[in-house]
Amino acid sequence: MPKNERKFARFPMSGLVVIRVPGQNIQCSGTIEMIALRGVGVYTREKIPAGTLVQVEIISFAGGGSSNYALTGVIRNHDRYNEFGVLGVEFDNEISSADQPKLYEYLVSQFNKLTEYNNR
Repeated sequence: MPKNERKFARFPMSGLVVIRVPGQNIQCSGTIEMIALRGVGVYTREKIPAGTLVQVEIISFAGGGSSNYALTGVIRNHDRYNEFGVLGVEFDNEISSADQPKLYEYLVSQFNKLTEYNNR
């Protein structure tokens, strides 16, 4: 079985985001599929090509209430399943306790739960 080579663990999360393409009149909203310290997967109907620079605003997420965290990044992939797809966004800077405290706290707690489960 192949080993997961990801640098950052991904976690499912319920949340709302708005994605904007700077300098263009392109904006879409969606729900979070998965999130990691360095990126996010977003369910959306919109198609934004890989390599496009974007701004991601995390409006709210389960356990964090309203947040309005703004991050920048690049579209790495767009997987289509039907009329909806998942935009994979790699952040320019990883989520931090200084800049996105509630979100960082959520991810650390999820990582700790996963570690505890795996150590049983």
